[in-house]
Amino acid sequence: MKASEAPTIQSPTWNQYRSQVIAAITDVEVLMQQLDKGINSEVLTEEVAERLGIEIDTPDAY
Repeated sequence: MKASEAPTIQSPTWNQYRSQVIAAITDVEVLMQQLDKGINSEVLTEEVAERLGIEIDTPDAY
């Protein structure tokens, strides 16, 4: 799925999707702490998108 196709707050599946996003963010944060690595918004975005199966455009795509 593309990020633009993700459920929005008006969607009946919003709460489920929101929970999945929160869980993915938590997983990434814990992993980076365990690996003793820093995390920035770009890394967080890419890792969370990968876990959720969301396609995102990165600077490399251009």
